[in-house]
Amino acid sequence: MFGFSTADWLFIGFILLVIAFCVGISDMRKKKS
Repeated sequence: MFGFSTADWLFIGFILLVIAFCVGISDMRKKKS
């Protein structure tokens, strides 16, 4: 559809995983304190 190659999708997925990981860590810290 958008002309993204497989490498582009892997890069996008990696960024989304990093963002989700950072959000999860910060959320855990809030619940502990």
